Amino acid sequence: MKKGSDLVIQIHYHPSGKATKDRSRVGIYFTKNPKNIAAAVWAASYDIDIPAGEKHYERVSTYKLPQPVELLGVIPHMHLLGKSFKADAVLPDGGVEPIIEISQWKYAWQDEFHLAKPMRLPAGATLRMTTVWDNSADNPLNPSRPPKRVTWGEQTTDEMAYGFFLVAAEEPKKLLPLALDNLGADLRNRASHGHPMLPVGTK
Repeated sequence: MKKGSDLVIQIHYHPSGKATKDRSRVGIYFTKNPKNIAAAVWAASYDIDIPAGEKHYERVSTYKLPQPVELLGVIPHMHLLGKSFKADAVLPDGGVEPIIEISQWKYAWQDEFHLAKPMRLPAGATLRMTTVWDNSADNPLNPSRPPKRVTWGEQTTDEMAYGFFLVAAEEPKKLLPLALDNLGADLRNRASHGHPMLPVGTK
């Protein structure tokens, strides 16, 4: 970070009905100059509309890479009704490289998972995310009794589907055009499903 830079942090607050204090803290750890610079690109589903009682509601979302990258890790993101999360890379020749598969999703699995070895992906490869939800009464994590219709939203009791992919490029300067391409694709995706054309968390 350069002098004068702004550090922007997103925190979700859910109303509890009682007065409370914010005890959020930020820790910054300094290190030597990094060998490389990574950025995040993502795939997302904004057309989530899960009927009450639905045991298997599935969505697939993708992002096509405009340039070659090294995939370093992935951050899966769903909420309480999540059942499974899978991400893979579809190569230009039709081959499929698995990235991560979580067959029994838990809310606490919203974490950063690093690949044991970076995965080289060519331009034209597609990052694909497959997400499944269980909105039935059989789901012990379902916050609604009886189950109710759930759509995309930022509350914990709403649902989301994001796959954030951590990538590096041969030249760090190529990350900016990649990030802009990904952001443009995401804004178009959001707009096509009736959501404001703003990054997640922006009010």
